[in-house]
Amino acid sequence: MTAGTTLRPADVDELAAIVRDADAARRTVHVVGNETHSGPAGAPPARADVVVSTSALTGVIAHEPGDLTITVRAGTRLRDLEAHLARHAQWLPAPTLGHGEASVGGWLAIGTDSLATRSAGRARDWVIGATAVHGDGRVARGRGRVVKNVAGYDLPRLMVGSLGTLGALADVTFRLAPRAETSTTLQAHGERDDVHAAARALLAMPWAPTFVDVLAQGTVTSCVVGFDGWPARTEPLTRRAADLLATHDLNATLLDDASELRACLDAPDRRLLGAAPARLALQVLGPPATLVARLVDLEHVAREHGADIAWALRGGTSNATAVIASTGRACLDAALSEARRAGAATVIASPERLSADAVWGRPSADFALMQRVKAALDPRGTFLPGRFVGGL
Repeated sequence: MTAGTTLRPADVDELAAIVRDADAARRTVHVVGNETHSGPAGAPPARADVVVSTSALTGVIAHEPGDLTITVRAGTRLRDLEAHLARHAQWLPAPTLGHGEASVGGWLAIGTDSLATRSAGRARDWVIGATAVHGDGRVARGRGRVVKNVAGYDLPRLMVGSLGTLGALADVTFRLAPRAETSTTLQAHGERDDVHAAARALLAMPWAPTFVDVLAQGTVTSCVVGFDGWPARTEPLTRRAADLLATHDLNATLLDDASELRACLDAPDRRLLGAAPARLALQVLGPPATLVARLVDLEHVAREHGADIAWALRGGTSNATAVIASTGRACLDAALSEARRAGAATVIASPERLSADAVWGRPSADFALMQRVKAALDPRGTFLPGRFVGGL
């Protein structure tokens, strides 16, 4: 094994052998998928001696349409998985990372949730089993291939969002849902207070939209609400949503083609502000009731530095994304300080290299538990030391 080389194992046994040899030689391993997205913009690992690509670990291992489950290898492209499921009128709420070129394992390592988070749940909620290789080359198989299997520890979900610091995914089993026959999307522009009041009212209704997002770009604020399902359901619900928006002095437009808008809301860190050459993208986290005020304060900071800002708030969640177009370090520092003044914020993209501490901020109260998990699954720091929060 030569330092700096990229290895492409063909199966889980080869992957385990590579990791085992690297661990014995005290070399670090960086596992990559299709390299379309790297997750939060943290500093690179302290060192990456061996790069392991999952590009040869592709394809469907098992699909049980009647049971609504599928097992796929970690290197499978999301668009290939989507095409396979479409042929069976089934669906998995995966985001549009890299226009579908992202791999299944890469998506889960980053832990990005889809536009349908509020109605469908988070990425980890759809994972029911996985095979992973941990820091000493051990192969661990968590849970199984049936939805109601509760055997074993919930290792698969632990891997979601770990940025490859706990091990390398070899294959994943998902639960699935029937595919929607139709989609409708309403967009309504208006005064900011009216937009937020309408969004809260939509979220409080007994019928559940697929998503209710608030989008702010420059002086324009809009509420975007979408429904996915069957015409007998989506058409009357769309009319009811338009009527509700009207009670808040918002004139809703039913979009003929909402694909670009939905793609923007699905990946706001990459699509807000278009092709701005230098962008700071922040994931702002906290109670929904306080997120709007924090985003407004962040707008003031950006404009004080002469920078454009846009943000998207995912209704019904504790998650918002703000993008600032600026190359100045003073603006970057001020924005980070403001974003973290009353809560947590993670840097997803930055115009310059940042330390891991700057990217993640102060570790949370459960950091000691995270350290113990890392020590149990990767005792010698074989996978990406320094990549995650607190230097994990």
